[in-house]
Amino acid sequence: DVQDRVTAFWDSLINEVLPRQIDEYGTCLVVTHGLTMRLLLMRVFQWSVETFETVWNVDNCHHITLHKDMEQMCYKLCPEFSYPPQIPWATRPIWIVFKSRKATPETQEKLEKLISFKTAM
Repeated sequence: DVQDRVTAFWDSLINEVLPRQIDEYGTCLVVTHGLTMRLLLMRVFQWSVETFETVWNVDNCHHITLHKDMEQMCYKLCPEFSYPPQIPWATRPIWIVFKSRKATPETQEKLEKLISFKTAM
């Protein structure tokens, strides 16, 4: 239930709220509890349930900072801007795989063809 609400919140924030902003801001602050923070990280980094369960909640007044990599179109953990300056602590070693939303050259070429076809109609 909480995971569904966190997913709906994140999707709404990224796809609806932020694009409608009149001014461009380089920062978005989300203040929340530890469980919700871990669920957001699970959503952003596509963690498995097993990975999610190994990561501990952050302590009171601690925060995790994400930075959007505009070249790879993905978010990255930034421990140097987090407090304390570290990645989330896990009960065992975890692998964090960053997935890119940037299209491959082949896919980009196909998208450009589709766009040109659509505008020609």
